[in-house]
Amino acid sequence: MDNLPKISNLTFSVKSGDSKCSIAHGIKASIDLYMQTQIDVFFGPVCDYAAGPLVRQAKFWNIPVITAGSMAMDFSSYRFETYPTLTRVGPVNFSSLFTFFLRLFKSYEWTRFVILYSKSAYSNIVTNMCHLTIEALHYNFMEKRSIYQQRLFKYDPGVDINRMLQEEVTDM
Repeated sequence: MDNLPKISNLTFSVKSGDSKCSIAHGIKASIDLYMQTQIDVFFGPVCDYAAGPLVRQAKFWNIPVITAGSMAMDFSSYRFETYPTLTRVGPVNFSSLFTFFLRLFKSYEWTRFVILYSKSAYSNIVTNMCHLTIEALHYNFMEKRSIYQQRLFKYDPGVDINRMLQEEVTDM
């Protein structure tokens, strides 16, 4: 770090908008910022739903987007063709979570499993976080269906989970 050139007379101007973790509000805030001010880089949004449209548009504006979000599988699957200006700086994304599970399953020689999830769990963190997480695991394992057999069950309030487990899961 000592060898880096010193930059003097550098000014940072920070503008912010509220995506409300919404596709519509996120892209509106992004376009408003882009049209009203000189934007050199977007930091955020963290919410995947708001990040998607912005990162797709940032490709045409040639503006980098740096976020701890964008964890959904699409951000990895279409990284270069759809999201070339995206840099994810978070500790994990849902594709890396799949890699962890794949290594775990290989280590224990597991080939059959059940995914039981609630679509709205942890929505206080990110809207439909469980759904996004499970989607990445499910579709990545689908690509390896010759090796792994999976069953996917969405648990909703009011569902008798004991009955579901007895009727559905024991069939595997």
